[in-house]
Amino acid sequence: VNSAVNVSVLAPFFLCVFTIILVRGVKESKWTNLVLTSLKIFIVLLVVIGGASKVEASNWTPLAPKGASSIFSATSTVFFSYIGFDVVANAAEEARNPSRDLPIAIVSSLGICALLYCLVSLILTGLVPYQDISESAP
Repeated sequence: VNSAVNVSVLAPFFLCVFTIILVRGVKESKWTNLVLTSLKIFIVLLVVIGGASKVEASNWTPLAPKGASSIFSATSTVFFSYIGFDVVANAAEEARNPSRDLPIAIVSSLGICALLYCLVSLILTGLVPYQDISESAP
């Protein structure tokens, strides 16, 4: 058992930076959120596009080696770990027509995240045989 404690030196720094941004107001936090979200999407697309040329289709056989129950288990984990709903819900104050805009925003953001998750999963499982992926890997 590894009893070493891992401490991130940058975590307190980023905590202070983001706290200051949030305290300054909605406009600054909106732009920060936009920049960070765009960066995350760019990285995901970079992995998908960069890895697409290296995929070996033989790695997808068998497609679901642990059965459909493992797919549904992973799907529920991903669904409940999605934290973007709070951003969309908090933006409801800014919406002109929240009763119409909020459901569209929530369903759209969930659909986009699901699509990106499926693309990354397909690429990563096409790059590495499932036997070589650690079960403790995220």
